[in-house]
Amino acid sequence: MKKNPETLVYYGSSLRILVPLWIYSRIKGIKLVVDTVEWYDYSHLPFGKYGPMAWDVHIAMTMMIPKCDGVIAISRLLKKYYQNKGLPTVRVPILFDKDITPQNQHSEIKLNPDFLNLVYAGFPGKKDFIFNVIDAVRTINKDEKKIEFHILGMNDSELESMYGKHPGDSVKTYGKRPRTFVNNFLSSADYSVLFRPTKRYAMAGFPTKFVESLSMGLPVLANLTSDLEMYLKDGYNGLIAEDHQVESIISTLYRALEIDKESYRNMKANARISAETYFDYHNFSKKFSGFFSGI
Repeated sequence: MKKNPETLVYYGSSLRILVPLWIYSRIKGIKLVVDTVEWYDYSHLPFGKYGPMAWDVHIAMTMMIPKCDGVIAISRLLKKYYQNKGLPTVRVPILFDKDITPQNQHSEIKLNPDFLNLVYAGFPGKKDFIFNVIDAVRTINKDEKKIEFHILGMNDSELESMYGKHPGDSVKTYGKRPRTFVNNFLSSADYSVLFRPTKRYAMAGFPTKFVESLSMGLPVLANLTSDLEMYLKDGYNGLIAEDHQVESIISTLYRALEIDKESYRNMKANARISAETYFDYHNFSKKFSGFFSGI
């Protein structure tokens, strides 16, 4: 650039990128802001919690980021952590643009209306407990099939390998699909599911899947991690489970099966209203402007 910018914003937590950026910004007199969206569980990283990637993330999060000029934090946990380090910090969750979100187009999606149709879109890795959902669905369906669980992002062999056995005919996989298919599926299903343990990685991040679901008018079944308690209201835009354990998921699914049609229609409408109220990027313009002016 012919003229130095006033501020550089780095999205991530890699030490090998952050250190050169920090040196460059000090030399050039540029403010360096870090946009941090997660704090990995070190055991989830390649080579485990004592591996090089774990040390890279740990040093970046605890030593290098506090040397920067500001933080855009995705959660209250991260905001509080860096505020306590003396950094200007702004909390911003996952955002979307309500004006360009694809609207319902159901031609590709054929779901059986006789069942409660759950959906999970993505590859769960170690953070999302979809196998607990599978166990809960299998338990409920033992006497009579009431629920179908649709997983977008995994194929049959991947799921069976990770789950350890065949999940049964109530679970259907679709492999990797384009975003338009995923959005159409979200707008066609009855609920999305999001179950995580209350560990640091889940509390420090914020689930993109939650915002994606609400933006398509799809209520969410979840336990409260991250900052979800600020946005997920039981019976309004989804249902809240006590925790991520199978017993709690079973109880929540039975509640979902008993909700009348009128209440469910209201819940779908409220899901979209919640997305527009809390996560539309237009609503954060002044907050961003104030943050950058302040540093």
